Amino acid sequence: MSRRSIGLYAEQNGKPPDSLDDFNEYGSKSRDESHWYCRPKDLITGNSTEHSVLDGTGGLYYDPNNGDMKLNLTKPLKGYWIFYFGEKRNDVPADW
Repeated sequence: MSRRSIGLYAEQNGKPPDSLDDFNEYGSKSRDESHWYCRPKDLITGNSTEHSVLDGTGGLYYDPNNGDMKLNLTKPLKGYWIFYFGEKRNDVPADW
């Protein structure tokens, strides 16, 4: 939902937001008019800190040039949750 909201922001404003903080501020100010708004969160790490480099430290990676947002986790999920045995155990969250 957050990625879709960033795409809609870009459509309405002619460019992606400069940062996730700017995006959140825009959404909180125009929430009545913008039913599409969804604040970016990282549910896996519990950390929504914005990073400009994919360094695997958790939180969210955001590129303001193209509006690309990814989970800032660069190893397979089992590397962060050793006791997780779900079907995505070997997947890298930054690739989702």
